[in-house]
Amino acid sequence: MIRIFAAAAAMAASVTLAGADEVRRLHFNEALFGAWAPSAEACTKNDKSKIEISNLKYIGAEGSCAVRWIVETAAPAGTNYSVHAFCTDPEKPSDSKVADFIVRSQPNGRIMVGKSFDSLKPYERCDGAK
Repeated sequence: MIRIFAAAAAMAASVTLAGADEVRRLHFNEALFGAWAPSAEACTKNDKSKIEISNLKYIGAEGSCAVRWIVETAAPAGTNYSVHAFCTDPEKPSDSKVADFIVRSQPNGRIMVGKSFDSLKPYERCDGAK
């Protein structure tokens, strides 16, 4: 009986510790605010790859997206933000959809953006600030 209790307690402790490095947020980190694009050229034109991030939303290829939640996790060279949002295309408001994407901060003031870790692409800040 003591062995069963000890095993159950050990499993419960490991489950609790496994999620301890994740923080669930309802808004973006202020360091990510602003416009981001894959290149300086994409910053200057109306490019669909450009993303504008503010406190509670972002505007990108999916339209205007309201953040539902963001899961922040530490990474060796920055922070990962897994974003879950509800997006509305201004041209087709009835076609609202759920969107998920990942933002990984980089030590050089850039970010990586993609739908999965395998598809992350480098982005630079358009306004040059921060």
